[in-house]
Amino acid sequence: MPGLRIRPDPARQIRIVGAHGNNLAQVTTQIPLGLFTCVTGVSGSGKSTLIVDTLFGHTAAHLNGARVEAAPCERIEGLEQIDRVIDIDQSPIRGARRAPTLRPYTGLFAPLRELFAAVPEGPRPRLTIPAVSASTSRVDAARPARETA
Repeated sequence: MPGLRIRPDPARQIRIVGAHGNNLAQVTTQIPLGLFTCVTGVSGSGKSTLIVDTLFGHTAAHLNGARVEAAPCERIEGLEQIDRVIDIDQSPIRGARRAPTLRPYTGLFAPLRELFAAVPEGPRPRLTIPAVSASTSRVDAARPARETA
């Protein structure tokens, strides 16, 4: 964690009001802009519906004129503060089953693996950066770090 955390600027945020796609029940939330933000929750809690189906769907339609069927909401405020939106999913790049996904090429996961390997929970089971890999859906705790003399 950084020694100094940047506080969200209330003027720089996206506000989703009354999202009600799938299992969302009139969800209203604010997402700060210019900061790394994670959306977490248990399986089936509506994370993908809120972010991908609602926020991305409406934003892509607003900015790019995309013809997507976005999940319903009353409104999204603050879209004028965004100039582009990109959806990076887990689909293979070349369409083949074993082709790599786009996420390793974005460079985003390397700092996340380094951060996770640096937290107390990472070194305790002696996890290394390769063991905390974005190319798998789990942390490989069975593969300990190699000891060097």
